[in-house]
Amino acid sequence: MRSDRFGSRPPAPPADPDGSQGARFAMTPAEMAHPDRTSPLPRQKAAKGISRGNLAARLIAAIPANYLLTSLATAALARLLAQGLGVPPVEASESATLLSFAVFAVLAIVVFSVRSIARLWIGFVLTAAVMGGWLWLSLEAGGRL
Repeated sequence: MRSDRFGSRPPAPPADPDGSQGARFAMTPAEMAHPDRTSPLPRQKAAKGISRGNLAARLIAAIPANYLLTSLATAALARLLAQGLGVPPVEASESATLLSFAVFAVLAIVVFSVRSIARLWIGFVLTAAVMGGWLWLSLEAGGRL
């Protein structure tokens, strides 16, 4: 019988060189069904679950804080392109907005990959303060785009 998508069973695996089918597996099906069985593989530590507070802090960082940080980065980049590099304002805004999609996605990935939530928030706050300060100074010095 051949294996196909309609549920037929694949052929049995070939027997071991000594001819015993059970020698291929470390445990019999009866041993696997037993609740206090011991695995032939080394026992690994269970993954530590994420607490509700940690998850809430990460979700707040992933959505509203990420949006704020991406908005600041977009505005700062548009100002830098327009005033610092001489790109026309419309093209500077479009370029910064296109880049903002990638920035938002990368920051969302970083939020859930960082181990320490405190370091994540410190990084977010410091980055937002630097970009916000630079953007404010840029607006005071040069006005709107």
